[in-house]
Amino acid sequence: EYNAIIMDKMTEGRNNISKECYLVVSAEAEDLESAKRIFNRLDPEITTSFKEIGGSTATVMTSEERLESLYDIYNIGHEGTFMSAPDISEGIVKTDDVQNAVSAGIAAKDLIAPSGINFRRDWVRIGDKYARVVYLENYPNSLSDKFLSELTEVNCNMLVSLNYTPVRQDKA
Repeated sequence: EYNAIIMDKMTEGRNNISKECYLVVSAEAEDLESAKRIFNRLDPEITTSFKEIGGSTATVMTSEERLESLYDIYNIGHEGTFMSAPDISEGIVKTDDVQNAVSAGIAAKDLIAPSGINFRRDWVRIGDKYARVVYLENYPNSLSDKFLSELTEVNCNMLVSLNYTPVRQDKA
């Protein structure tokens, strides 16, 4: 019976959920120029791969787009307000230009940070919302797209992070 209730709640939210997928690629490089060369080689490969698996499009985000995405993640309920008109109410400082903010000594992390973070043993308050982190372990080596689809259809704000690290064949 409990499973039926959960499935009903999942089904309830299917029509009003916006899904966004971000792929963060890192490169081990000696310097910035070497990293740029790696990214310039990887970008077309990634774009082509996403087109081949269902016609998805992949585009490299600008710095401001990345900051806006992070702002939306950390400021649930205030999505789409990043870099809005200057506002110093409620202790939140906003500006309409990232470069001006950085020139004024405001760090990028200060632009995206929620009004506060309060950690407790089994929950965290981020701004005016409560959250919990669930760590999954001992899951199958290959996750089906059905698993991820069902997980992301739960009717709540959710950030799912899958971290992949290449392992040398002789170490696997």
